[in-house]
Amino acid sequence: MAFFGLGKEAKIDTPEKALMLACYTMIYFGDNGEIDDSKMVLLENINKSGKPIHKCPELKNAEKFADKYTLEECTLAVAEELLQDERESVFVNLVDFAYADGDMNEDERDILTLYAVNLEIDENIIDATLLIMAIKNKFS
Repeated sequence: MAFFGLGKEAKIDTPEKALMLACYTMIYFGDNGEIDDSKMVLLENINKSGKPIHKCPELKNAEKFADKYTLEECTLAVAEELLQDERESVFVNLVDFAYADGDMNEDERDILTLYAVNLEIDENIIDATLLIMAIKNKFS
């Protein structure tokens, strides 16, 4: 038995955990683990635990999961947990997350490409999402 749950294995077994992992991978693999204020606000917005983000169980789970698995494995775990309409919603959140600091770096583009493939996102949705989020974040 784990002491206070510290030894619990990270699992992606709810849509909330899948969304948090997806967003966290943008930080972990795309920003070298650096969370700027704009991305912290987005993490707070998807935090449904009622706890401060630094105590959010879904974020703690995402941190453990990303430490243990590759980016490819993380994207597949996210995809496995979500229905198609949830996948599209997560993809939109990821694009917003990538643009949150004002631009999208090459690592973030690569991560979005991997998610688009593994989440099976339609090309029209990808194009429309990229355009809308670029415009939205240009004026934010």
